[in-house]
Amino acid sequence: NLAASDLGVGLFILPFSAASFFQFRAHSALFDHPVLCNMVGVCRQMLLCSSTYTIAAISYERFLGVKRPMSYKRIVDKRFAVVAVSLIWTYSITYSLITVIMPDKYGEFVYNDYTGYCIQQWYLNDGSETSQDMGETVEVVVNVVFNFVIPLGLMGYYYSKVLKALHANLHFCHKMKVP
Repeated sequence: NLAASDLGVGLFILPFSAASFFQFRAHSALFDHPVLCNMVGVCRQMLLCSSTYTIAAISYERFLGVKRPMSYKRIVDKRFAVVAVSLIWTYSITYSLITVIMPDKYGEFVYNDYTGYCIQQWYLNDGSETSQDMGETVEVVVNVVFNFVIPLGLMGYYYSKVLKALHANLHFCHKMKVP
């Protein structure tokens, strides 16, 4: 799953980012087209979401391997993997497509002249400049919380539990004088 996400980033996101960078430097507006902007924005959002949550799922899988070594193979089986991958992709696709499905409520991906990239523009209230600035702030906060803070928090929690369990096992081995 992580390899598929990363391959998607390499095939669909990086070429557009590089092209966007060079066309921005040349003051061209190749990516100013709404359809292309939405396509690139949705793909980028979807693949980055799936990557971060896949890494969080891997940390949970490692936690189960250390915390429950005797029942690990019974818990982490093909069904477990299919459910985890399905949940990750369902969330990633839904989160990414919400702007395309409901642009009046959640905004859309638009070309930003300042950065040279297509960014998600959230609309708030009346569409005034202040409202648009607040919409960009809300978009950044929502994306950071849901696609960085939450997965990072899950990873931190599960890896801290892994380290605690490994430390307890090491302490037990030293008490038992196991070489």
